[in-house]
Amino acid sequence: MNGTAKKIILAAVGVLTVVAAGSWATALGPLSSTLLLAAGGAVLGGTAMSAVRERREHRLARALQRRDDHLAHTAHELRTPLTAVMNALEIVRAGFATTPEEAEGFLDEADLAARHLLFLINDVVDEAAVEAGKLRLEIREHTVEQLARESVRVLGMQAARNEISVEIGDGDRALA
Repeated sequence: MNGTAKKIILAAVGVLTVVAAGSWATALGPLSSTLLLAAGGAVLGGTAMSAVRERREHRLARALQRRDDHLAHTAHELRTPLTAVMNALEIVRAGFATTPEEAEGFLDEADLAARHLLFLINDVVDEAAVEAGKLRLEIREHTVEQLARESVRVLGMQAARNEISVEIGDGDRALA
């Protein structure tokens, strides 16, 4: 007999016990009918609690699976830029970069990958803080122009150091 059949039988016994307690109240006397009513209620309550417990366990199992999937994905995302950093540094250390410019290029790649790694780690830390209720997100509307200007402001110094000009154009004019 499966779990559902057992629950149905227990529920039926509980209902019959409650009905019997009500029907026999005068014949059995108040104490006996109260005991029968309590027994029937306990059976019904136990059946309901079992269903609640099963739903809770199912939700917990799903949440744990989502967490495990998220951790696996996060580990993969972190591993990719870390591997790029390690490979670029190994190439430079091993002397495979034949010119200073080539070595600088590999170090730039390592720097970019390390910054990407830091960005990903900060995302993970922020996500954990949000879930723990220690960080609140303030969601507001922004125009694309506002976001573009903020991006240029944040990245502008890094770009200037690398002699890169960053401009935002709308087709007719450049924004800065």
